[in-house]
Amino acid sequence: MRRTNITLRKKKISNGKISLYLDFYPPIKSLTSDKPSRREFLKLYLFERPSNQIQKISNAENINTANLILIRRQNELSKYDIYSTFEKEQLELKKIGEEGSVASVRIKYKFLNDLKVKLPIYKMI
Repeated sequence: MRRTNITLRKKKISNGKISLYLDFYPPIKSLTSDKPSRREFLKLYLFERPSNQIQKISNAENINTANLILIRRQNELSKYDIYSTFEKEQLELKKIGEEGSVASVRIKYKFLNDLKVKLPIYKMI
């Protein structure tokens, strides 16, 4: 499997703003559909010409947030490469099992709570 390069890019939009997005090469499977996609727009915007200190701080915070998202995406894509198919299947089964056990405990607790059953409480000595 080829390594995917991810780059943080900027695109000028209307109203004197700049949109931030991630550029993937080679394209990856989109999160919303099965089609390959090269871009993920982050819905973070910069002021093209910040006129006051608040806009400058906003630009700096948005760039930091975009860099954190970039690092998270790089980790997600690189972690996928380090597991074999067997390990991936085991992780999925473990995830499904954990979700199932939490749900079953909640259902049992709600059932007992509905019956007004008092659960014994043991004191630690």
